[in-house]
Amino acid sequence: GGALEASHMHGALLEKTRVCCRAQGERSFHIFYQFLAGATESQRSLYKLRLGPANYSMLSSSGCFDVCNINDAEEWRSGLLPAIKALGIGTTSTDGLFSLLSAVLLCGELNWVPHATVQSSRCMADGTINDLAYLFSVDPNDLEEALALREHTAPDGSKISAMCTHSQVIMATQALAQATHGGVFQW
Repeated sequence: GGALEASHMHGALLEKTRVCCRAQGERSFHIFYQFLAGATESQRSLYKLRLGPANYSMLSSSGCFDVCNINDAEEWRSGLLPAIKALGIGTTSTDGLFSLLSAVLLCGELNWVPHATVQSSRCMADGTINDLAYLFSVDPNDLEEALALREHTAPDGSKISAMCTHSQVIMATQALAQATHGGVFQW
C-alpha cells in the first residue's frame, strides 16, 4: 500500500508531427484512440467527441485504427484512468486535460475555405470552430482571427495585420494541434 512520492519525466524526442501526419498504416499517439474508445456518453458530450477515430481526419488519414492485442477501451479504463488517480490529478485538471486532447483532434476538423477574391481563408460555419473554442475556453471569433491573421511589426514600430493564405492557415492550425499536444505531454 505505498504511495508515489516523486517522479521525473523527460520528454525528449516527442515526435510532434505524428499528431497530424503519419505513414500509411501507422497510428498516432495511443491516448487519442484510448480516449475515443473509453469515453462515456457524458464525456463525449462534454468534450465534443465524435464516435471513433475514423471520424477524425488526423487519425483516419493513415488508415490504421486498431493494433493487435491492444484493447483501447480497456487500456483507458484499467490503465490510464487509474494512473491519473494514482498521481493525484484532480477533477479540474483532468477536465482540462481531456478538453485539450479533444481540441487537438478537432483542430484537424476545421474546414478552411479559401476566399474567392483575396488570398485568405475563412473557417466554414459548421460549428467546429465553436466546439474548438469551447474546449480552449476562448471566443470563437478570437480563435479564428488568431489562426487566420498575422501581425507584423513595421520598422517604425507600428503593427500591421495581414490575412494568411490558405496554406498558412492550414499550417497554423496544425501547429496549434502539435503545440497543444506537446504541452499536454510535458504537463
